[in-house]
Amino acid sequence: MVYVTCFNGTMSEAELHVLKSRLQQGLWNKAQRGEVLNHPPLGYVRTLAGDYVLDPDEQVQAVVRLIFEQFPRRGSVNGLLKWLVRHEVKLPVRPHFGPNRGELEWRRPNRATLLNLLHHPIDAGAYRFGHREVDPRKKIPGRPTTGRTFRAHDACRVLIRDRFPAYLPWEEFERNQQRLSENSSLGKLLSAPRHGPSLLAGLVVCGRCGHHMLVAYSNAGSGRADGNSAKAARQRLRYSCQREAIDYGAEACQSLSGAALEAFVEERLLQAVSPASLDLSLAAEEIERERAQLDDHWRQRLARSRYEVEQARR
Repeated sequence: MVYVTCFNGTMSEAELHVLKSRLQQGLWNKAQRGEVLNHPPLGYVRTLAGDYVLDPDEQVQAVVRLIFEQFPRRGSVNGLLKWLVRHEVKLPVRPHFGPNRGELEWRRPNRATLLNLLHHPIDAGAYRFGHREVDPRKKIPGRPTTGRTFRAHDACRVLIRDRFPAYLPWEEFERNQQRLSENSSLGKLLSAPRHGPSLLAGLVVCGRCGHHMLVAYSNAGSGRADGNSAKAARQRLRYSCQREAIDYGAEACQSLSGAALEAFVEERLLQAVSPASLDLSLAAEEIERERAQLDDHWRQRLARSRYEVEQARR
């Protein structure tokens, strides 16, 4: 009876594995035909037949084409975002969930939406599948949503050109990807860690919007890293909240002097740790005294051993 139960359990697991493999293979075969579709991206709607077509709203199409027309002129996502904000151009969004699902809404432009629009190959008429696959090596046990990787359009499992109606030619789309890649590489280079006298980098939070504030040094020259230059850089230090400006092209939230803030924090920190520092100082003295006593003890034992060896030799 025990052997039959184990055998049935093993067969059930094998059947589930085969069934899962067949379902996965069927999904891949369907993707090879360009038929695995989820939510339509910005500028497209899904028909009753389940395919993607251009949004029937002419203003939506005009805004999407305007974005692709202005991106090469502005040269970067940041420049495009500021241009849209300056001219009060809003983005057409059709929510995928909620009570207004599928209804057209006009929202203020933001960096994430623009990046997703510029990177999506469907705007050039292409179908992609496998750009967000799961890497088992990066997956954390107990967290099913981890391990997901993002691939470029030319590294996806499936890429079918001329599958959908397009907003721009394929060659222009590839030029946009090249420019985005160059801008990203430049941004990584400029965001390399730098030296500076800031004590609270990454710790200051804006009291208005709740975002972390950035560190900036105004007119910070390339002088020597001595006490005077560090003090001067400390005077030029400022903390500023730029999250709204970065994500939505809005004005900076607020900024304040870093020297005044850090002087206040240093004063409070010294007041908080002064009793503890006194206790640590006393404990360190006791440890140092104990270490000296042990050193004397081992020196005496070493001298005694040498004396005994010399006496035995004689």
